[in-house]
Order: sequence, then structure tokens, then C-alpha cells
Amino acid sequence: MRRIFLKNVISFLSGVLWATAALSAFFVFIGTLQTGIGYAIAMTVIDLLFWLFWIVIIEMANIQLEKLDELRKQTELLRSIDEKISHNRP
Repeated sequence: MRRIFLKNVISFLSGVLWATAALSAFFVFIGTLQTGIGYAIAMTVIDLLFWLFWIVIIEMANIQLEKLDELRKQTELLRSIDEKISHNRP
């Protein structure tokens, strides 16, 4: 139950971060366009790098949760194989 809730929260945060990155990039570009196109592009790239850092952090958390789920499945499978093997021994 907790893991499902955590996955949903991470998925929601990922979407929020992508939307925030897009809106922030737009507003930074429009806001700094009056100083010059090069400066506006540079500030937009810096802004996007900031948001992409947080998106990568959230995606890493998602990957770790998926890895944990896979390891639990493998552990359960190995335990069942071990039980079958140990029952067949004399």
C-alpha cells in the first residue's frame, strides 16, 4: 500500500516538475528577452538545467523503487526454488 502511494507521488511530482520546467523556461525567456536574445537563451538554459537536475533526482528515486520491487520478486523466487530443492533431498 505504501509503495503504491509512493510510486503515485513520485509520478505526480515528475509531471509537476516537467510542467514547472516548461513554464519557468517560457517565463524566463520572455522576461529576459528585452536584454538580448543571447542572454535570454543563456538564462533559459540555466533555468532548464536547474529543473532537469530535480527531474533526474525524482527519476532516480523511481528507478530505485522499481529495483527494490524486482529484488523482492527475485528473492521470493529464489526462496521457492530453495524450498523445492530442500524437499527433494533425502
